[in-house]
Amino acid sequence: MMYLFATLLSTAVLAWSHELSFPLPGRPPADNRVVLVLDGQPISLLADSGSARFFVVYGGWFERQYGRGSCRRHNMTCYFCPVEAPCDDIEQRERFGVRYGGGSIFYQYVQHTGSLDLGGQSTVQVTFGLIVDHDDANGFAPDGVLGLSFGRPGIPKTFLQQLKGSKVIHTLAYSLDFRQDQGGGKLVLGDSGSQSKYTVHLPFTRLPGAHPKLFVPVTSVRIAKKLVSGRKAIGRVSEKVAPISLNHTVVFMDTGNAYLGMPRATFDILVEDLKASPNAASPAGVLGEGLWRSAEEPVWKIRPGHVKFLPTIIYSLVGVAGRDC
Repeated sequence: MMYLFATLLSTAVLAWSHELSFPLPGRPPADNRVVLVLDGQPISLLADSGSARFFVVYGGWFERQYGRGSCRRHNMTCYFCPVEAPCDDIEQRERFGVRYGGGSIFYQYVQHTGSLDLGGQSTVQVTFGLIVDHDDANGFAPDGVLGLSFGRPGIPKTFLQQLKGSKVIHTLAYSLDFRQDQGGGKLVLGDSGSQSKYTVHLPFTRLPGAHPKLFVPVTSVRIAKKLVSGRKAIGRVSEKVAPISLNHTVVFMDTGNAYLGMPRATFDILVEDLKASPNAASPAGVLGEGLWRSAEEPVWKIRPGHVKFLPTIIYSLVGVAGRDC
């Protein structure tokens, strides 16, 4: 779990065009976190395009689980109910549950209403979840989530639906502006970035029986190897392996997911490339020791110091009117 420091805090900016902009101070797309100021408290949340939920870590519950003072150690993680919006009845409130990670991560939360800072002197009332129970098979601590996906019956109104209902934004749309090879970016609510010359529009696909989510077609995937000097990865070379055709396979675009799916053939190339690279050898010069197959579970593991030698995976998507990206 990653936390932001107070020096990175930037509040929302409400534009006259009924858009709401939040900076992404981390390094997208790996660190898609935004800071919302709720009842005067800066809270760091994961901007998750694969979820429709909006909840924060309830400080009272968190400190019971992780010890007194744990919220101070985990900066911008916990929300505490203010005097003007108490939650003394939290145990009596209706509970909502959601699972992530194929069912391995469970959250239970109750609804609470507070004030969202829109920048300057502007605020708006929003309803969000307070986490009151959590279980993670991998042992990770809970994380606040700002879901950007489609709303549906049976779950609380989404963050975007609430902003539209309050006339803060006019459309249920958002854009994530990623700067390649740079830190930072921004999340814009109420706008899809449709006017930008850099925008590539992707055809949206729905899978039968699935909740409405962002599935897009991918034509191929290939690998760009890193240029290496000594034991330091310093960039990419232009030579790439031949693209592996995916025949317009649809993939789920999820900014809240820490996993990356790929064809088995591509994965095997990555494994063999790393095992054969002298630059990914152990300090003793033995090839392959940076990568090993776990005895406890059917997965490959890589040492943190060897991650920099992994090549770049390039997915080819075809946008509307045949424009590639």
